[in-house]
Amino acid sequence: MKQVTEKSLAQLRIIAVEEQQTVTRNAARLAATLHRIYYATVAKWRDRQHVPAVEVWGHSDFHEYAEHELGMHGGTAMRYVYMHQKLSVECKIDVSAFANIGITKLLDIARVSDENSITAWIKLATENGCCQLHNLVEQELHGGAFKRNLSILMDERDFKKLRAAMALVMRDGRATTFGAAAGIIAAEWRTIELSRAVAPVRQLKKAS
Repeated sequence: MKQVTEKSLAQLRIIAVEEQQTVTRNAARLAATLHRIYYATVAKWRDRQHVPAVEVWGHSDFHEYAEHELGMHGGTAMRYVYMHQKLSVECKIDVSAFANIGITKLLDIARVSDENSITAWIKLATENGCCQLHNLVEQELHGGAFKRNLSILMDERDFKKLRAAMALVMRDGRATTFGAAAGIIAAEWRTIELSRAVAPVRQLKKAS
């Protein structure tokens, strides 16, 4: 730990806020640029076809372009495009309106905002932390049932076994998504483990 004075600490706090605002403005500008690139096409007069700009640049699609030229995950780049489409195009909000809101929050409120609700969501974004805001967004989208992502690394063989098990649960009609299927498998495993724990007790009772 490094000791600092209260004055330098206050300055550091201000600098962090200013840099965060710069990051947000730059991210919003990047989103606008990616939005233009995503929808840009180049006309080929010989066959009268409109070719996506990223294909003109030698990429198979927008995801490949983002990953190879920008070092961004294709899914992240698409979320930026979607954010600009929702907030700036459909909701007609200027970048200055959310200069104090982090990019994580902006990506979240883009999922639920429309022209009528955007002002309220911007207010919620400024009043709540990222996790609290995310929960509010999930409530709006799923009626109060929070949904979370789980990313795990596993051996390829184990992955195939789990994927097959989830597919079997879905084929049986007990789930419509892999997430719900995983929840059913976990619940069944828990039931089996509890029955194993209770079995010795039952045997003791029978013996007595």
